Amino acid sequence: MPTPRQTFAVKLLTFVVASLLIAFRSHGQELRVYFGNLHAHSNASDGNHNTSPADAYRIAREQGGMDFLSLSEHNHLMASQAVYDGVIAAANAATTPTFVALYGQEYSTISKGNHANIQNYPIRISPSLNGKYGTVFGTVLPTFTSTNLGTVVFAEFNHPESFTKDYGLQQDFGGDIQAFVQTMDPFVKLIAVASGPADANNKNNQATGSDRFVHKDISTSRWFKYLSHGMHLAPKVDHDNHSPTYGFRHAGRTAVWVRGALTRDSLVRALSDRHCYATEDKNLRIIPTLSNGALPGDIVKGATVPNVTVALAVNDDDEPSAAYSIELYSGVSGDGQNPSPVSGATQTLSGNGSASLALQIDPAASLYYIIHVEQTSNDPVNNSNRSDAWLAPIWFAPGDGPDGPIDDDDDAIQRFVSSRNSDVYHFPDCRVVSQIAEHNLLTHEGVPEGKRLHQGCPLN
Repeated sequence: MPTPRQTFAVKLLTFVVASLLIAFRSHGQELRVYFGNLHAHSNASDGNHNTSPADAYRIAREQGGMDFLSLSEHNHLMASQAVYDGVIAAANAATTPTFVALYGQEYSTISKGNHANIQNYPIRISPSLNGKYGTVFGTVLPTFTSTNLGTVVFAEFNHPESFTKDYGLQQDFGGDIQAFVQTMDPFVKLIAVASGPADANNKNNQATGSDRFVHKDISTSRWFKYLSHGMHLAPKVDHDNHSPTYGFRHAGRTAVWVRGALTRDSLVRALSDRHCYATEDKNLRIIPTLSNGALPGDIVKGATVPNVTVALAVNDDDEPSAAYSIELYSGVSGDGQNPSPVSGATQTLSGNGSASLALQIDPAASLYYIIHVEQTSNDPVNNSNRSDAWLAPIWFAPGDGPDGPIDDDDDAIQRFVSSRNSDVYHFPDCRVVSQIAEHNLLTHEGVPEGKRLHQGCPLN
């Protein structure tokens, strides 16, 4: 029976090895930032009636200067699956090595619990399911991902309004926040902290001249509320275009970190991993480098080091003399309290440069940290002398290793299973395991190299 000191040493070694593996796998692959919008419409639903999906992607790429655009057409306003198939075909045709066209659908209605985008899910959700968040996120999406291994589906909370009424919390879950989080958290990865202008009543709007961009402030209040109740959400900036103004109506962007080539797969996986930040400035590049090899958006389990250092590189090509204030927030996941600034952790920059922050780790606590960057500059594009950016949180949870689950038995080795034909692995009690043919079934002690955890695993 190992002594506590030996157990600690093994865990520390496991953490160090895992961190080195992460660093090794990413060696030679530069972390890049890509800017875009995950919420827009065309004539496939209620966008401008002269703007096809192909037009929307072209405008976003050629006029909006964005790296990606998702058309998230209303599920109940697309007349049929054939219409949605047309959006998917347009996305496939519009994707290039320098631009990714994503597809999704804006699910439900305002009157039935608000809207949520469901990205990379190819089946039009029946209007009869609008408002039935418990069914869609508790049954429909888990069933799809369990039978389509390797397809990443993720969702986003759009323009949140009421914590008690949005997304089925009251109607489907009877106000049971724990049941809500358990059902929604495996799929919902982002939340809008700024949205619009949708121009829904002026669908022919073509913004031009010096007033083409508007500045919209990021609001963190509803995002913080969900974080305080245990959701794992990254912030996003939505344009919600209904006019053909993709990329040149709202100066804010959702910014995504991707290693290696920009592809639909790499972008979808980065977004599903919450590797992103929300920025009011259309090209403010923020590159974080964490000493444990993780990125903001990650959930790190079982960290045993006293702190993690974050090196933050900040760059804005058209505002090289901007001043920056970098602030660190912290919170405890699920304690019901909003995150708050960490005393004495503010850094300042004059012009493009880098800063360093230390995240204090408590192995027994479920902590998370958020980095806030405030830019001060006379921005001629944004029509504002201040722009904010909020990075995805990074969570530190008690556990049995940096990638392992919580386990009360310090001596236990976590085992996983997978199919030799899949890059996905599972907890042994996931119902998907019964579908793997015996001759393809593999067992693993610890996380298998080169595979990723099945989304939402274990499914009951």
